[in-house]
Amino acid sequence: MIHDDARTLPPYRLVVTPGGRFARHVIDCQGRVHLGLTATAAYLNEHYSPATANKYFGHARHCVSRGALTGGPGEDLAPLVAKYLRDHWNCRLRLVADGEWRVQPLSHSRSTIVAVLAALQALHGALVQYRLVPPGQHPFRKEGRPRFHVAGGLWQPKYVFQPSLREVMLAASETWPEWAALLGVILFDCGCRVFEACDLRVADWRVSNFGQYLRACNKGSDGERRKTIVITSPTAVRLAEYFNTTRRRHAGAPCLAEAADQDHLLVTTRGTPATPGSFRDRHWRPAARRHRIPYGPHGARHWYVTMRVAQILQEANSEAEVAREISRLIAYIKWARHETINSYDHTFGLSSALAFEPRRQVASCWLAGAEQRIGRDPSLLDLLGDADE
Repeated sequence: MIHDDARTLPPYRLVVTPGGRFARHVIDCQGRVHLGLTATAAYLNEHYSPATANKYFGHARHCVSRGALTGGPGEDLAPLVAKYLRDHWNCRLRLVADGEWRVQPLSHSRSTIVAVLAALQALHGALVQYRLVPPGQHPFRKEGRPRFHVAGGLWQPKYVFQPSLREVMLAASETWPEWAALLGVILFDCGCRVFEACDLRVADWRVSNFGQYLRACNKGSDGERRKTIVITSPTAVRLAEYFNTTRRRHAGAPCLAEAADQDHLLVTTRGTPATPGSFRDRHWRPAARRHRIPYGPHGARHWYVTMRVAQILQEANSEAEVAREISRLIAYIKWARHETINSYDHTFGLSSALAFEPRRQVASCWLAGAEQRIGRDPSLLDLLGDADE
């Protein structure tokens, strides 16, 4: 909980404004537009899921009301961010290197402070993208490194050093309802986010004549289908069988060929559309606790990328081929920021000084113990490039 009384903050609200630069504007109680928050709302809607955008906007609103990113032209804003964290979020900060800060939360969880920093970075990104402030020195990154390190770990995406994760979780899913088990398989097959898989409709699959390709929404796309995901042949067969049998029994829908375009592919035993919350809380988390798996459902996405990077290094014959395949992976996975791939530097040294051959050997050794158990479908890798084009 934020220390300041929320009632003392300006009562900003979003209003729809057809035409113009922004679809919606943020105004105060006197009807005045706040251009910075308006740009931030548009930026968050473009780059994040609705729930994340809502949370980050709340943090950004608080930050703006306290003037945390208000500095002169070209001024380094990182000290202002540090002061904001110290004064309003009760954090202890220490300058540990040139321009880098260590953050120790005293009254809030680490995840809360990480979310606040992410919201501030989105706020700054919006102001720069819409040219409301000059780029100047980046408050949050310097030479590719984060400038704020929250105690308990670096502020960066995860990578999954557990090749057997897929095997363990899919074995556990044998006791789950069919919709949940299929959702788990789809997550590991294609690396999509949980909410993207839950939102898959008949029309998304019909475009490939119910084959291995499906259209999907993306983070921040507001439901618009902006990418193509690929599932394996066995998963496509299993999904069609589920739709024509179990799903028909629960939802009373017609067979797949006659289903309406807007029908969800996955529904619960009550016939309602599958949701990330029900999948996570009722199925994934209990199984993860039993098997001491430290990852939520999003770990399947991290696992997919980690495995794919290892496979690229193992199968490539040159640095140029690695770069080409990594570019294809970035295009397929559809990150909001391409720099996310840099978090996997620590795994296999994608941009390190380590020579190509040693990196390939590391990837091969890492995969060796899991290659046979995972049951990787080669057709998935063959189709990956086609889906990007």
